[in-house]
Amino acid sequence: MLLGIVCAVYSPVNVSGWWLVLSAIVVGLISALPLIFKSTSSFWRNCSVIGLAIAWWCVGYWNVVNLKLLNQPSDSVYKQQQILVTLIEEPVIKEKSVKVLAEWTSDSLSNSYKVMLYLKRDAFSVQLHYGDNIGANVTLTKPAKAMNPGDFDYRAWCANKNIYVQAYVQSGSWKLFNHDGGNWFKKAALQLRNFFRAQINTLDIGRDEKDVAAALLVGYDEQLDDQLQQAFSATGTLHVLSVSGMHVALVYVVLMKLLAPFETTLRRKRFSAILQFAFIWFYAVLTGFSPSVLRSVTMLTVIITGRLLMKRSHILNSLLASAFILLLFDPLLIFDVGFQLSYAAVAGIVLLQPIAESFYTPDSAAKRMVWSLVSVSVVAQVFTFPLGLYYFGTFPSWFLFANLIIIPASTLALYAGVFFLAVCWIPGLSAVAGYVMSWLITTMNGGVTWISDWPGASITTGNWSFTELIALYLVIFTLIAAMQSSQKMISFRRVLICFAVLLIVLQSSHVREYHMKRTIVHHIRGNTVVSVREGYNAAVLHASTKSSDENFYFEQISNSVGRKVEIEFFNPDSVQEFRHYCSAYQFPLWTDGYRNVFLYYGDAEQLPATKANYLLVRNNAALPPDEWLEQYSPDTIIVDASNHRGTLKRWKNKALQYKKHLHNTAEEGALILHGR
Repeated sequence: MLLGIVCAVYSPVNVSGWWLVLSAIVVGLISALPLIFKSTSSFWRNCSVIGLAIAWWCVGYWNVVNLKLLNQPSDSVYKQQQILVTLIEEPVIKEKSVKVLAEWTSDSLSNSYKVMLYLKRDAFSVQLHYGDNIGANVTLTKPAKAMNPGDFDYRAWCANKNIYVQAYVQSGSWKLFNHDGGNWFKKAALQLRNFFRAQINTLDIGRDEKDVAAALLVGYDEQLDDQLQQAFSATGTLHVLSVSGMHVALVYVVLMKLLAPFETTLRRKRFSAILQFAFIWFYAVLTGFSPSVLRSVTMLTVIITGRLLMKRSHILNSLLASAFILLLFDPLLIFDVGFQLSYAAVAGIVLLQPIAESFYTPDSAAKRMVWSLVSVSVVAQVFTFPLGLYYFGTFPSWFLFANLIIIPASTLALYAGVFFLAVCWIPGLSAVAGYVMSWLITTMNGGVTWISDWPGASITTGNWSFTELIALYLVIFTLIAAMQSSQKMISFRRVLICFAVLLIVLQSSHVREYHMKRTIVHHIRGNTVVSVREGYNAAVLHASTKSSDENFYFEQISNSVGRKVEIEFFNPDSVQEFRHYCSAYQFPLWTDGYRNVFLYYGDAEQLPATKANYLLVRNNAALPPDEWLEQYSPDTIIVDASNHRGTLKRWKNKALQYKKHLHNTAEEGALILHGR
């Protein structure tokens, strides 16, 4: 089914969903016959397994096709129009806007669609809540795509959440009709969540402590300080700042302990299970249905159901069952980074924890607790660090020390926080609980900040390729199999082979990076940025001479040219130095190795003596376009983000007149002149 989901996203084929459903049913029924009649023939049983795999592949493929058919509107909706929407999530209040996810249903549309609205922040928009029905006069657009190589692709992120429409709403262009929309259960949970946040805000503690408490207890992490989040990320403890499966499990353990004395008969056990179901799913709604919480509550649901049926299974089966159920409802959840990290961490704990604990047997309860915490942190990191290298290109080198401080502190803070919320209506008791919780959170924040300042706290490796990711996981799984195998010599050979494969993949990636040549005209708002890369060195022409701007855009530029690349900045005043630098790496000025490129400054003396293949227009150059187009006849005109709309319009008209291709970075993003 997973392969079907991946194929439907990356290799879509125009096929009817009903054919996929029919194929899955027919192939599945035929394939199940040898298993139903308990055939002893290994050939037919193997054919049955292959047939069932094909049937589930069709299910996964159909699920994605059907989901896109239901959620992706036609291009005709992207225009200015009046819409009536219902808020399906609690609004997120930002510095200048209020972000709301809404459901839009129109009489002219057969389906309802999700719309991401950004309302201008004012006294009215900050008072919106889940379930409100509003009407608005907006211009519907597609979410913004990645404008430079290596940028975060907001459009793809929205598509993985079935959001294909967005709009910006000005003050006075929308109207609140009523509060009657939404699900009553979710509305009650979110109202309770807001009440708990208000109780946290009454505490006499710092802003960071309040924000961390809100994230830890009710999953509200929208207002966390960026520097604090960076410190948690650098130490490998970012999972603490969102309600994760660990938090759900800790709360469930307390609930199970409280209900254990009540479970004296089968009828009471069933009633206890119903209470547990209701509580964990209510808590999931309360905390915003994050992927890790969904994984945890779904797995706990499977475990509780097994207890009711007097059945026991391996925890890995429960883990995979929860993933299977979630992906049936939302197949695109597999592309959520949090979902992947959550399942990888739990899979690592399930597969490696028993092996890790067997290496050492502590002789005291305190040592056992510390060793258990160390082993859990290590095995979870073993399974998640390849994904960290793939998505973020970093590795938290002090993760073990950080987790030894953060996990106990966050666990105690969670229990103290839950107790605070339970007794928040009792003045004296709530004050004591709030003080304990805030002290623990302050200690946790201080410890994380302290460790993040250690040398080499976060090692930047550059983003790994998908091939490198697969090779790294192949080595990890082979090592696990070798530890559990009785045939040590055969396992040792397999490990050596896998390490050899990983080294070959890494070396081939290094060779590819070393020989890379690429020229990019970037899209940086209000600036001209051109980068020329040769191997692990890059020259960047940056129109701004301010060092602060250079630092501000460094991260964005480094994502485009490569995180392992040494970057040297130049500005237009030092164009001769830039030419010398590029020539040293076989890149003559404004030449990508194949075609001539020059920059349009607006100075007639800058006109080249030969035909240009690319003409880069920057900073609203004043010379008339006809002189350039008639004399030098460039193949492509590039208008970057340093130009006003009037300049763009003028060059668009001239491009049509002279039948030239025009690339507008504001619409099409950065232009890669050559390379990949």
